[in-house]
Amino acid sequence: MNNEINIDILIKYLSGRLDPSEAEQVSRWIEASDENHDSFQALKQAWEQQDLPSHEFSSEEIERSWQTVRGETIVKTDNPTADVSPGKHITIFPLLRKIAAVLIVGLAVGYGVKTYIDVQKQPEHLVQTNETGKREVLLADGTKVWLNKLSSLGYDDNVNTAERVVYLKGEAYFEVAKDPERPFIIHSGDMAVQVLGTSFNVDNRTTEGKQLVTVTSGKVAVYDQNDAVNRVELIKGEVAEFEKTAKRITKSDNQNLNFLAWKTGELTFKNSSLQSTLFTLADHFDVRFELPTEISDGYRFNASFDNQPLEEILLVMEISLGLQFESREDHIAVSRK
Repeated sequence: MNNEINIDILIKYLSGRLDPSEAEQVSRWIEASDENHDSFQALKQAWEQQDLPSHEFSSEEIERSWQTVRGETIVKTDNPTADVSPGKHITIFPLLRKIAAVLIVGLAVGYGVKTYIDVQKQPEHLVQTNETGKREVLLADGTKVWLNKLSSLGYDDNVNTAERVVYLKGEAYFEVAKDPERPFIIHSGDMAVQVLGTSFNVDNRTTEGKQLVTVTSGKVAVYDQNDAVNRVELIKGEVAEFEKTAKRITKSDNQNLNFLAWKTGELTFKNSSLQSTLFTLADHFDVRFELPTEISDGYRFNASFDNQPLEEILLVMEISLGLQFESREDHIAVSRK
């Protein structure tokens, strides 16, 4: 278990702004060691007893304060006989309370392999979707946004601002209102997308550590928020892949005919392999298929569907491919007829 974690994640945890998977990650970190547990309790007490800071703390002050907290808890963990009475910790709580207060108003502090400062303003509006819901959002400038399930969009009214900025987590399709004087910028993880007026899909859902931007009209620039030189430009029919760990951005022609199926309900398969077809259906309908290894992938499927239920699609596949699909308790079993 990695004993390093960013304070901004802990702050989001304390304020209830993490999704379930991230919250579980924090819980595992807290339970990994006594040191982690004590560090979290110190910050939690500071959070609960916070008051407004009397002055703006520098990054050096905040860094030294957090190192002090970690130092105190390390002593407690490594040397049980050391003098770590409650009074010894009280002296550092005032600084921690001020740090917590600063964090609330937008100063996110991270401490891991390195310490960093990131000033972030909380958006005025936040729209979220659950496991089944999808939502359409109309922004003040006329931009339309369609949110996929388990996604969120944070945004301001952006009236009389030089830029139009939104924050995306999950997946969304954008139809950006044209305004050549005011670029539209989407922040999604470490990736950012800048446009003037165009239509495109942003997918930050992938579990393989990748983010995708697929353009359907116009032109966009995709770049690393921490390294603006790391940048590619896309036109209609192109897709950018941002690898989160390697911080690498590549672009290619879009080969995924169904990247917008979550929004339109339309599915198209052209000479699609069986594995590829089942992967698309599993993602679209949130189901799991069990494909025996003895069934070769020599099958090719050609068909189009417009908001048909999964049962009808599988019936077409049974007739055209000579397969059989059987619903089990937690999956759909595939076999030959």
